[in-house]
Amino acid sequence: MSPGESPSAAASGSGGRDAAFALLRSLTPPQGAGTVIVSPVSVEAALVLLSRGAAGATQREIRAVAGESLPPALQRLRGAPPVEQGAGRGTVVEFGSCLWAPPPLHFSEPFARMAERDFAAATISGDAAAAPARLNEWIARTTRGLIPSILDRPPDPGGVVLANGIVFLGKWRVPFDPALTAPAPFHEASGRVRTAPMMARAGRFRYAAVPGGQLVDLPYDDGRYSFRVFLPGERQGLEKWLERATARSWLALGASLEEAPGELVMPRMDLAFAAELILALERLCIVAAIRIRAADFSPMTVERAPLFVGSVVHRAVVKIDEAGTTAAASTAAQMTGAAAPRASFRMVIDHPFLFAIHGAGAEDLLFLGAVRAL
Repeated sequence: MSPGESPSAAASGSGGRDAAFALLRSLTPPQGAGTVIVSPVSVEAALVLLSRGAAGATQREIRAVAGESLPPALQRLRGAPPVEQGAGRGTVVEFGSCLWAPPPLHFSEPFARMAERDFAAATISGDAAAAPARLNEWIARTTRGLIPSILDRPPDPGGVVLANGIVFLGKWRVPFDPALTAPAPFHEASGRVRTAPMMARAGRFRYAAVPGGQLVDLPYDDGRYSFRVFLPGERQGLEKWLERATARSWLALGASLEEAPGELVMPRMDLAFAAELILALERLCIVAAIRIRAADFSPMTVERAPLFVGSVVHRAVVKIDEAGTTAAASTAAQMTGAAAPRASFRMVIDHPFLFAIHGAGAEDLLFLGAVRAL
């Protein structure tokens, strides 16, 4: 399929739903002690957009993971009415994309047109040194300041960047009373017990006692979205559950939810997460796209540049309090020109090393040393 064509209606894109759980597992630190947050719609949208500019085995591998069609959540957003900033009620969900290319390269017209139509993409061009400032200003604006930056250094001057951002602002249908929030222990995966502000509410909830734990669903005020929590029955039971989790099993749990009276106590949270996804995507069998000689992104640019994916950065923030939820995420795929110089290295000489002092030729050795202590 060429970049300008719409995806087949038969393509389900279901790979991305299961890829989300696989990605969550892949990014979990050793011993499962750290918090990981991913936005499946952001990552999947980035991969689908990459696939639209790819060909051959590169395209097939990406689509085997992310599917061919737009993520369902993104399809719904495209048909939703715009929400004015500062509106009182109603859940706000906004998504946008940005394409950057340096002066030597130009996105092909079919690819840029498709990205604007399907991914709400804006296209910018300019010097690589100025790209971080422009892309970071774009992501800060797109996420309403929740994610202030997505690039820490200039991209490859012979490559391109595909970035996206999503923001979610939702108020609980039934808010928590701040007066009932009180400090209480929270048992972390590492075994540490810390004191956290715990919100409490009694009333009727959509709830289910499910195999291995409990499930609760908290709707936001407009009824389109909700916050769903699975709590394992055992304090260290999350890893065992995640090992078997799939999109289908997660959706099946929701079928058990029924309205029931009860009391809910959960922490007020302010979470942030950032990760490089290249290794995680490689574990999902996206290989050709990240190999210099194997990647084929020739349909993406007018110059049919020999691009490959050198970095995929994902950042996410989630804030949950008595009033509701604020969340944002961004994914940026930085593409490198195969013939361009690689990113500068970093060398820290902080352990035993070898040195030489020599003349014009390496054979003109004046001094040679193996430093094992200072």
